[in-house]
Amino acid sequence: MRELKRLLWAMVLLLLDLAVLYLTFSLALQIRMEILPRISPDIFTIRTIVFLDRYYWLIVIWPIIFLYEGLYKRPITFWYAAWSMVKANTVAMILILVFISLTQSWDISRSVVALTWGLGLVLFPASRYVFNLLVYHWPLFRSKVVLYGAGLTGKAVLEGLAKHPELGMDIIGFIDDDPERVGKVVGSFHGRDVAVIGHAPEFLAGPKAREADEIIISISHITRERLIKAMEVCNEVVDTVKFIPDIFGTAIHNASIERVDTALIMSFEQKLSRPSNRLVKRVFDLVFSSLGIVILSPLWLVVYLSIRTDSSGRVLFEQGRLAQGGGGFNLYKYRSMYSDGDRILSDLLESSPTARQEWETYKKLKNDPRVTRVGRFIRKWSIDELPQLFNVFWGEMSIVGPRPYLPREVDDMGGYKDLILKAKPGITGLWQVSGRNNLTFEDRLRLDAFYVRNWSLWGDISVLFKTIPALIRRGGAY
Repeated sequence: MRELKRLLWAMVLLLLDLAVLYLTFSLALQIRMEILPRISPDIFTIRTIVFLDRYYWLIVIWPIIFLYEGLYKRPITFWYAAWSMVKANTVAMILILVFISLTQSWDISRSVVALTWGLGLVLFPASRYVFNLLVYHWPLFRSKVVLYGAGLTGKAVLEGLAKHPELGMDIIGFIDDDPERVGKVVGSFHGRDVAVIGHAPEFLAGPKAREADEIIISISHITRERLIKAMEVCNEVVDTVKFIPDIFGTAIHNASIERVDTALIMSFEQKLSRPSNRLVKRVFDLVFSSLGIVILSPLWLVVYLSIRTDSSGRVLFEQGRLAQGGGGFNLYKYRSMYSDGDRILSDLLESSPTARQEWETYKKLKNDPRVTRVGRFIRKWSIDELPQLFNVFWGEMSIVGPRPYLPREVDDMGGYKDLILKAKPGITGLWQVSGRNNLTFEDRLRLDAFYVRNWSLWGDISVLFKTIPALIRRGGAY
């Protein structure tokens, strides 16, 4: 039954991808034949384009590369699937262009191939996203999962899986080697409590264990002997056993695994330490900051007039922040507070223990009396941060990066400081899409350290996409 489910899953995804591929070809052909000749008739003449009738077999290139990327093996996270599809779509286009060049098949329209590639960059990931929303709750495509180990690692795994319903996992519960943990709630998963449902040796020997499709071993500080024994016992019950090593905080997104004889070698790379990657990130920042400054120029005037009429003082607020490498720079924002904000804050912290406690925990105040009426609006929608596009253009900041920290926060950053300051601070980042000001200062530090260790260009792109719904939800913005 499990093998049949996997085969059915692969076949459904294959049919979906073929349908999307046909759609992209059709749209590309229509654009080439109907739109481009009207835009530039000298370059794009209306002629008969041969493609699907004589070269239909080229379509199989896409599914083959998708299969190689592991897109049909099992449910995977959306952003991992999207990145794999971008790579596969690009490789497919390159192979077709190479085929055209080698075989002199000039009757194949290169513009149709290029348009198919461009449309595929959007339509393939979008189709998977919609597909996941529609079918992830269907029992046929869900896997019953037992987590082995109810410690900190197990709890972290549960929290991570809860963020990715597209994986189609249904967590039955935890099992643990400690019988005293049975019955205790470890965390929540999609609105329901997940508890320890059994003592591991007894549970694995009983009939309920065989209801699971897979077991994930998530035991903190497990020894080699204990791991081998646990995997042997679990493999007698289920076909798939996964192991989560307790290496949280390392560069797991940039990790690679290779086998040398009987040894398993894990390599960890900090990509931001490479000059080539820093150059790529700088080009990315220049392109986006330039586009943002030009496209949003009408908004600058509206915000300028709103701030000037709402309260007295300068429109732009200038504040010193920690720069990459530990130096300093002036960060620009639209002024969202009254000019005597420091005095207002000082008076409030002296008179209100509750406000003082909130400030010490979050370095923010939810009901900050310093914020003006217009300031509350532009803060809620992060409009106050738009002038930072100039900081990015000048090379002081990045579009995506760690939070820009204040000089007075250096001591509070503790052991995270040196790592975080290896990167330029960003307008948005993991802290922005993970709860914003609802996070504690310690949580923000951990997220920023994770970002620096695990940087990738695709990671920056995914954060940008996640920033838009985060702003719409306005979660934690004040």
